[in-house]
Amino acid sequence: MSATTVLVLALLAALVTCSLEVRRTDRRHLASRIAATLIAVASLVGLALEPALPRRVSDARAVLVTEGVSAAAARRIADSVAAREILEFDHASGDLAALRRRYPDLAELVVAGWGLSAADLARAGNLRISFVPAPLPNGIRSVVWPSRTVLGEVVALRGAADPGAWVHLAVHGGAPDSTQTGADGRFELRFTPRAPGLRTFELRSSGAVDTGAVDVRLSRPPAVLVLEGTPGFELAHLRRWLARRGGRVAARTTVSRGRVRTAALNGAPIPGRELSPEALREFDIVVMDAAAARTLSSREIGVLREAVRRDGMGVLLVGSAPRLDGLPMPRSSTRSGARTVRIRGSGSAELLPPVTVEAWTPIAGERGAAILEDNAGGAIAAWEASGTGRVGVSAVRNPSRWLLEGDQAAYDRYWMTILASLGRPLARWRAPAALPAETGRPLSLAWPGRLDTVVIRGAGTVDTLFPAAGSDSLAWNATWWPRLEGEYRAEGPGDTLRIRAVATGSWRAARAAERTRATTLHAALHPGAQGAAGTRVSVPIAPWIFMALFTGAAGWLWWERRRTAPGRIAPLPGEKEGRTGVG
Repeated sequence: MSATTVLVLALLAALVTCSLEVRRTDRRHLASRIAATLIAVASLVGLALEPALPRRVSDARAVLVTEGVSAAAARRIADSVAAREILEFDHASGDLAALRRRYPDLAELVVAGWGLSAADLARAGNLRISFVPAPLPNGIRSVVWPSRTVLGEVVALRGAADPGAWVHLAVHGGAPDSTQTGADGRFELRFTPRAPGLRTFELRSSGAVDTGAVDVRLSRPPAVLVLEGTPGFELAHLRRWLARRGGRVAARTTVSRGRVRTAALNGAPIPGRELSPEALREFDIVVMDAAAARTLSSREIGVLREAVRRDGMGVLLVGSAPRLDGLPMPRSSTRSGARTVRIRGSGSAELLPPVTVEAWTPIAGERGAAILEDNAGGAIAAWEASGTGRVGVSAVRNPSRWLLEGDQAAYDRYWMTILASLGRPLARWRAPAALPAETGRPLSLAWPGRLDTVVIRGAGTVDTLFPAAGSDSLAWNATWWPRLEGEYRAEGPGDTLRIRAVATGSWRAARAAERTRATTLHAALHPGAQGAAGTRVSVPIAPWIFMALFTGAAGWLWWERRRTAPGRIAPLPGEKEGRTGVG
């Protein structure tokens, strides 16, 4: 909650409570009651906003000991920089904000060891930071891999270890692999998961063993509506391919003037003779050839445009010189004729076998991007954004050539790449950092939209979290602390995130290198050069002060109201309060 929101709510609360005091019939102690009310409200604001006061400090310097440095080395560093204190930092419970409150004269912090995480350093405030790094431990010092993938896709692990060291990969149910790092320590290893679920693997290097996991999903295609202006082989192959993979698919084919043929598979609704908003809500993508695009009525184009712009549906046009007036789409340039090329996904290095492409080339605009490229980097398929949806084109003439030549994998990769680029956007968990969750340390989860609760199941426990809106209001964030090792599932509306929690201390070298990088960057941005004596800094006010003020003010209000509660005889002015009655 922002400071402005807190202040507005506090002002409203103060006005309401003060007005209640003014309206009381008993006018005694009115000024004191109003003052106590204002003090109580102000104390709550102080607890929420954690204000700081300017103060002149004597530029005290301390050494903060983190992992990787010995007590003797910390003492030598403290002597060399004339530090007053040597402080130890616990990554599980440490807090630089509390450190600043405990040592208000502290102006400079010399961090020794492997450093602090970016989250810890965010609480440093205006502390000047110096960093004395310690040598990193042996093992995997950095690694990245996809947190989730599709069954059949290759998982690549790229990272760095000790220069010249061997890195061994062991996958449960898969073939082992290994490689030797170069002078820069870089390595890359690959494996292909053989079953869906959370697939674990081990990386061994320089005596260290680290465990990771990949969430492997079954690749179910989106719901597709196929519109054919004339019967053809290519879109017929596409319909059968979608149906075999379990996708919901429907088709409307123009057989002759005024005659259409419809079909639906796997529970898809049968399309009517005209597109309607209700029918299009059942599909994620509309695939059509150039002939079908020319036969759409102006009303159907309007319905299609609204489905793309407002509902995020995708449209793909294939064939010779596709054109669809009324929807933004990639421009094209004409070539001398059809050609045979090898293509690949944008940003991928793996080329597919040769295929024939049309005598035109799509050009991705500022609001679009290439989906497929040829071996020279030219676009073969591209999309253009239209509201929340996308309109794409593909110049590939005969992808069924791969099927006829027995290369099912190339055909699969072609269509899965295109459909994944154009499909209706679905709410999915924003995957956390590549390194697995660690027991005893927080893990941040983010959902792209409002989410009231998150249920996390696994390892014999069930945790319920209550997310809060992020600072940009584009995601709702929740912090989870895993207590036990094992597999967990974070359940969201329409998506489940599988997480593996590892023991405290796992990925030691990688986490140490991560903290070293964060501290080095922070020290460069907040240098620890000695300032002039008596520097003015902002020192946070201790929260116990606000708590004491609130308790005192609220207690006095409670006592004052008890004095005048019904059944009590309030003394007249000038009289002492006493007991009355018959003895």
